[in-house]
Parts: sequence; C-alpha cells; structure tokens
Amino acid sequence: MSDTLLRQLKMLELVPRTPRKTTLAELEQRLHERGFTSTRRTLERDILQLSRIFPLVGDEHKPRGWCWTSEAKALELPAMDVRTALTFGMIERFLANLLPRSTYDSLQQHFDRAREILRQASHNGMNSWMDKVAVVPPGLPLLAPKLDPEVMGILSEGLLQEQQVKISYLKRGATEPQSYQISPLGLVWFGHLNYLVGAFPGRDYVVRLPVNRISTAELTEQPLEWPEPYTGLQDYLDSGVFNYRSSDRTLKLKLRTDADTAAHLQEVRLSEQQVIHSEGNSWLVEAEVRDLQQLRWWLRGYGSSVEVLEPEFLREELRQEARRVLALYQPEFP
Repeated sequence: MSDTLLRQLKMLELVPRTPRKTTLAELEQRLHERGFTSTRRTLERDILQLSRIFPLVGDEHKPRGWCWTSEAKALELPAMDVRTALTFGMIERFLANLLPRSTYDSLQQHFDRAREILRQASHNGMNSWMDKVAVVPPGLPLLAPKLDPEVMGILSEGLLQEQQVKISYLKRGATEPQSYQISPLGLVWFGHLNYLVGAFPGRDYVVRLPVNRISTAELTEQPLEWPEPYTGLQDYLDSGVFNYRSSDRTLKLKLRTDADTAAHLQEVRLSEQQVIHSEGNSWLVEAEVRDLQQLRWWLRGYGSSVEVLEPEFLREELRQEARRVLALYQPEFP
C-alpha cells in the first residue's frame, strides 16, 4: 500500500463528524504525530480529492474547517462484524451515561451501524442477546429526575478537557437558581441521582451537586483548580461521602434472622468477617460493619425478619423507632 493511500486513510479517520471540525493545520500536526510528513498544499489537495468521493464538507471560514456530514456512515476497515456490533450495542445501552458527550456523539454512527447489523443477523443468536440480559437496580423503582442533555454534555466536556464550567444551580429550598463557576472533578451515578463532584475556585473543599438542579452550563477557558485535600475521585468515594456515615467507628453487629434472610446473607455477605450459625429455629449472624445510615435503612427493610442483638445502642435506637412507628398506626399506643 502506497504512502499516499495510507496518509489519506488516516486523514479520513482524523476528520470529525459535524458539528465538530478540524483545520488543515490540525490535520498536519496530528498526521505528523503519527509518522506522516507532508506539505500543507499536499494535504489540501488530498482532502479536496477525498471530498469528491466521501461526504466531507468544508466551511467558508479562514482557516477552513472540515468535517464528515451528519448523514455519513461510519468508515469501517475492516467492516464491523456481529460480535463488534453486539459490543457497541451493550455500550450504548449500559455505559452511554459514563461517556463524555463528545465521545458519545463521535460513536453515534457506530451505534447506528451496530443496530443495523444486529437487525440483519437473524441467523445468529447474538442478534437476540440484548433481549436476554438486563440490569435491575435493587429497591423501589423510583423515577429518576430528567437531565438536560446539553448540561450533561458541557459538564462531561469540562471534566474531559479539565476546564472550569459556569453553571446555574438551584439550591434545595430556593426559588431561583444562582450562578456559580466550578471545577468539575467527577461525575457519580448514585442510585437514581447523578452528582457533579467539583470545587469552587479559591475554596479548599469539595462539593457534590445533583445534576438535575443545574439548569444551564457553559464551558470556560479557565483550567481546573484542584482543592488541596482532593487526591482523586476514588479516594473521595472511599472516604464515605456517599455512605451517610453515622460515625467513624466499626460495629460488631450481631443479628437474629429467619432462614430465608440467613440464606440470602450466605450469598451476599455483610463483610469478610461474617459468621452465620443456627440457634434452634433461628439463625445468628455476626459481622463487622461500618456505622452507616445505609445499615439502618437495610435493617428497617427486613422488618421483623431481623432482630438486632448487638450493639446495644443500635438495638435501642431501632426499638425507639419501632415505638414511634407503632404510635403512628395505633395512636392509643403509649
């Protein structure tokens, strides 16, 4: 294969899909980084020639910006097979929200092509694989708040480009949104809510804002500012910020449960140190767990199927709560 053909194929890969564009100067730099050396005039001749064959368009600006048209089909070398189509289908269904908006948009042609291939693959069991797998969240299926795709796109670009973002954010209880500038540090999907993890310029603490309360977002030219104590998203999550800690202590939990609950906990353990043994008609479960509000929510969900034996303060806490609940349904209860 000639160097000219290789260079032109690489050019086709480097030209983005509308609305993003690239100039000849940018193409020259990116081709040079990949080992292709050529003059600007040669590249201009190449792209004009390619635009007569492929759906490439150039604008009227100076310097001229080039892009694939929105109707252009993905250039596949080699062509997408059924297994690759299935992979793209799974990405679109389950991971789309984790991709930067620009990345998702650039993959849209591949998603479209994948759906077409899977529809045509009637002879292959893979075409029905998407109907045979599912992700079911635990708990009550609440309706997630609607998110503005434009806002999500700007936030993900700020995160990707490491640039600050101007947002309009409605605080809980407020009637009008306020304007803020924030350094986006991460996006977290927590249950039914999406959170922006970020920091305000000049502040040494990290905030987490529900994305559904952000009505507008605008990318700025200012680089990210990292607050002093922040060492990365995973360390931030490991600190327990989404776990609603009641305290920093570890509890030695002892429960009395029925057989069904004990069988469930054999499969999904409370901790590595969990021990379960029978006691007459019931089962005793012992485990070391963190003192979290989620632990209390979990215990309430089991109702009378789980009795807390230890620690005593947690048993008393749940006993008092049970009395208050009973008083709601039996007002005569003392």
